[in-house]
Amino acid sequence: LFTSNDRGSFVDSENPRGIAIGKGLADMLELKLGTIVTLIAPTVSGSNNGIDAEVVGIVDAAIPSFSRRIVFAHIDLIRELIRLPQGYTELGIKLKNGDEAEAFAREYQAPAQGLGGDLRGWWQVEPVIKNVERIIDSVVILISTLLFLSATLSVLNIIYMVVYERTVEIGMLMAIGATAKKIRFIFATEAAVIGLLGGGLGAVLGLMTVIGLGAGGMTFESPFGAEPIVVFPQVHGLVIALIFLVSVVDCLLAALAPSARAARIEPVVAFRGQAQ
Repeated sequence: LFTSNDRGSFVDSENPRGIAIGKGLADMLELKLGTIVTLIAPTVSGSNNGIDAEVVGIVDAAIPSFSRRIVFAHIDLIRELIRLPQGYTELGIKLKNGDEAEAFAREYQAPAQGLGGDLRGWWQVEPVIKNVERIIDSVVILISTLLFLSATLSVLNIIYMVVYERTVEIGMLMAIGATAKKIRFIFATEAAVIGLLGGGLGAVLGLMTVIGLGAGGMTFESPFGAEPIVVFPQVHGLVIALIFLVSVVDCLLAALAPSARAARIEPVVAFRGQAQ
């Protein structure tokens, strides 16, 4: 949340009545650093309570809707506001890098309920973000499908060209006893080699590219006017293996129709350099 565009300081125990607010909220209410405001909230007993606080920080949160409603305050100030001398109403848990939030939620959901609480993931608290993630995943899947379709058509065109260019050779093989199954096997093998070489080379180059970008990071301009976002891409080994496997299978499928046509060529017609 915190960028170089922030102003003031964050809340701390030395000034428990100091609060930090989102830039959107500050602009909407025309608040500045040092402004005294009144916080009003329902207490745990159901009544309303209000206390004065001082704006000590303005946070430039990247998401506008979040920036217009976020207020950071010291826990002692919040407890006084809602009249809860001890304890808390909600806790935010920050996981270490590499920890899976969904797996963590599944593992500790039952213990939390046993203590009378409820453990919810960020996708349950803010379902809008999860929906955006699904949209991004759908776009990635669509682009990947189009890329593999383009590769399939390219291999299909290559194998067809090979069949037409080797019509005489195919006829000669069939004339000396090669079966249709053998002809299909020859072109399927050639397609598999194309897939092995192309998929292997593509996987290696793609992995090297991701490693290079991950070392230096990729900088994206924030669409909300905040400071640039630096992303360090990573790729799982299973993804590389899956892409390689799909490349080989993709080439084999693309060779089915051309190899079937090559197997149907009549030797007499093939010697004339014609393919049916």
